[in-house]
Parts: sequence; structure tokens; C-alpha cells
Amino acid sequence: MHLKLQHFLSLSNCVMDSASRIMTKECDVKFISLCSGIAVSVVAALSFILWPWICKFVISLKLPLTPTSDTYAIWRDTPIPMHIDFYFFNWTNPHELLDPEKKPEFVQMGPYRFIETKEKVNITWNVNHTVSYQQRKWWYFDAENSNGKLTDNITTLNVVALAASNTVKNWAYVMQSALSTAMSQTSQNISVTKPAGQLLFDGYEDKLIDLAMNFPSMITVPYDKFGWFYTRNGSAEFDGYFNIDVGSEDIEDFGRIRNWNYASRTDYYAGECGELRGSGGELFPPDMQQTKITLFSPDMCRSVILEYERTVEHSGMEGYRFVGGLDMVDNGTHDAANECLCDGECVPQGLSNATSCRYGVPAFISYPHFYLADPVYREDIRGMRPDKDLHQFQMTFEPTTGVPLEVKARLQINILLTANPSVMLFEKVPSIFFPMIWFENKATITEELAEEVKLALYIFENGRYGAAMVLFLGISLILITLVVQRIFENPQDVRKSTQFSLCPQ
Repeated sequence: MHLKLQHFLSLSNCVMDSASRIMTKECDVKFISLCSGIAVSVVAALSFILWPWICKFVISLKLPLTPTSDTYAIWRDTPIPMHIDFYFFNWTNPHELLDPEKKPEFVQMGPYRFIETKEKVNITWNVNHTVSYQQRKWWYFDAENSNGKLTDNITTLNVVALAASNTVKNWAYVMQSALSTAMSQTSQNISVTKPAGQLLFDGYEDKLIDLAMNFPSMITVPYDKFGWFYTRNGSAEFDGYFNIDVGSEDIEDFGRIRNWNYASRTDYYAGECGELRGSGGELFPPDMQQTKITLFSPDMCRSVILEYERTVEHSGMEGYRFVGGLDMVDNGTHDAANECLCDGECVPQGLSNATSCRYGVPAFISYPHFYLADPVYREDIRGMRPDKDLHQFQMTFEPTTGVPLEVKARLQINILLTANPSVMLFEKVPSIFFPMIWFENKATITEELAEEVKLALYIFENGRYGAAMVLFLGISLILITLVVQRIFENPQDVRKSTQFSLCPQ
């Protein structure tokens, strides 16, 4: 009997120990489950609240230029296909220039399309969080997509002779007379007829250039030939030497131009007009707003402003379109602060004086066909047909990342023809702004890059929803733990106390 009792007690102790261990394990499981639910809920709630900040933080880490960043690889060797279309204005009645009853008539020719490629060279990383570089560009004629051949003859204003007359207009009379004689001896005319290829990249020889190069102390001749883009193909020097912010200190400064040609301002324009402002032209900070953007244009030797126009859809993404408005080609008419762009020659609204930027040639920049310009420019000539869809300068960006989706940079070069009583060739000519050439530089994001941007946006935009779902799961885990504990609690303990305990007493 004693042995049976002892055996029973031993068995009871064993059962109690087992029960105790089971209860302890249940306690641990419930505790871990509850703690896990709380931890997941807290992290999810913080993620939901802070998600916009988290996205900006991630962008600020990934976007800046570094020698090993994805941004650098794309920036150094641009993978986005680009092309540039050139259009000439063929002057059809130069023989009627001196007839007061006639107006110069023009017929647009082109486009002459070129495939454009470029790369960054002479890259230098600086300790002040900037990078310095030059960019080399190549253009390859795309005959298949062109409306014309490079052998097409085009009649246009004699820019070489006009530039010479403009250069000496304030010199002594004897010097101007000498130029007049030189023009006569070299058979200069008001107009010239040259092949499109020579007017673009090949350049053409001119006896007046040869003559001027023999007197370097009197006049500076930048090139031995004339062509709108002569010496530019394959050149790393033409666009100048850039220094931009890499964005590592402040992502708002990402791509901001700091210096151009080793200076923090240009000497081509006085006052604020000579200051370098905005992007270097390729990299833009994220989180764009529907206001304005500023970028530096080496072709215009100054910074320009683009205005937000509207939100559009491009490559399956929402994009902000910024366009060139009145400010971009203003000289004080639209905004008095832009009067410093007159450069000594204030003209009606719509043309920006680039004479100092183009070696003294009286060049003025406008939108194609004098779009948005004062009607007086079109009234003096025939053949202009401004069209917003064809001639508006525009850039479209994905606003969250600042990635350009599409660029259509459209500008026109005009030459001011004015009389010079001391130079026979230009003695009686009327004062007219001659449209010479306009171009459209176009680039569109590739499908591959667009998919990468869309994936990043999907994560950014849906991260909050994911955090909300995780928060729901975390709260559900807490509630399930509490309910399970309540169901399996000792009924007597429930009656004795309404107090909840993780583990049975």
C-alpha cells in the first residue's frame, strides 16, 4: 500500500511538472506573440507616418554623383538617344533687298537631321562636393530621316561681311573705308549661296577671313572658315568647362552649376544677367514643384528660366512640362530686371541679344519663326509661320525623381542687318532681323530607363499601403493573442478577477 501511494505521488509530481512546463511554454509563446505584434505595429506605424521622409532619404543617398553611383554611369555616357534637326531659311529674293516696296522672302528647308552622341571628359572630383568636366559631342548625318541633302544650296545673308562691318562701325573712317575697299576686291555680296553641309559643320572659306587673319593685332578671327557649327563636331572645348554640385551635401543643389570656364559668372552680360544660376542643364534635383526651373545654356552664354505649363502623361508616368515663355527671350520689356540682357541693343520683345557671346556677330536668339515675339519681326519679312506645337521650347520631368522624360529644345538664330554709311556694301541696306537657322534638339527617355523609374515610383507610392497592411497584421496578431488567452483562461479565475494575465496563476 505504501509503495502504491509512493508511486501515485511520484506520478502526480511528474504530471504537475509536465503541466508546469507546458504552461511555461504557452506563456513564452503568448508573450513572444504579443511582443511581436506590438513591435511589428510600431514599426509599421512609423513607416506609414515617415514614408515620404524615408523616400526622400533614399533618393538623397542614391541620386548624388559619385564615381560608383548609377547616376554617374548614365551622366557620363548618356544612353538616351538624341537627335538634332536643323532648318534653314532660304532667302529667295536677295536682289530685291534695296527695293522699299519689297520684303525679304524666306522658304524653310529641312529638317537636316543629325544623330547626337556625347560623353563627359576630363572629369575631376573636387573636395568641395563638386565635379568639373568638359563634354565632347559628335553629330552624324541621318539621311534617311532628313528632308534634304547636305549638298542642297541655300541662299542666306553674308554673315562674314556683315560681322566685319559691325566690328569696325566705331573705328576711324579711314579704317572703315579700307574694309569697304577690301570687300570690293574680294567680291563680297549681301548674300551668299552655300551647301547646307558647309553652313553647318564643314564651314566654307572666305577671302575676307583670310585677309583679316593677316592682321591679328587689329581684329580677332576665331576660325579660318565660317559655319554655324564649324569645329564643334568632336570638340570637347566648344561648350566650355563646367563645374557642378554633386548633391551629396544638399540634394536640392544636385546638378547646380557653380562655375563655367573657371568663373562663377559670365562676362557677356552685366549685373544679375551674368550670374550662373540653376542646373548645369542635365541633372535636376528631385521633388520638383509646379513653378519654374532655371538652367544654364552654353549656347546662350547665360541662365534661362522655364515656366511650369501643365502636367502631362509620358512613358506611362505623370510628368511636369516646363516651357520657355516670355522671360527666356526677354530684354526688359516683359520684366525690367532683364534689361541687362540688352547688351547695348534693346529691341522689341522676343529676341535676346547674343552678340557678345558670338564674337561680335550681331546675333539674336528667338524661338523658331519668331514664336512669342513682337509682331514687328514678322511684319518686316515674309515666310514666318509660328506654331506653338512646332516651335515651343519645352522640357518634361518626372517630378518625384527629377528625371527628364522628354526634351524639345528649339531656338532660332537671327542676324541684325543694319546700314553702315562708311562701308559701301551696307551703305543703304534696311534694318531687318534676318532669320538664319533654327534647330530642335530632341531626346526621349528609353523604355528601359522608364521601367526603372516606374519601379522606383511604384515602391515610393505604394510603400505607405504596404506599411498600412503590415500595421493591420501587427494589430491582428495582438488581438488574436488576447482573444486566444481569454478563451483558454480558467473559468474560475475569470469569475474571480477581470484582470488579464499573460500566464495562468
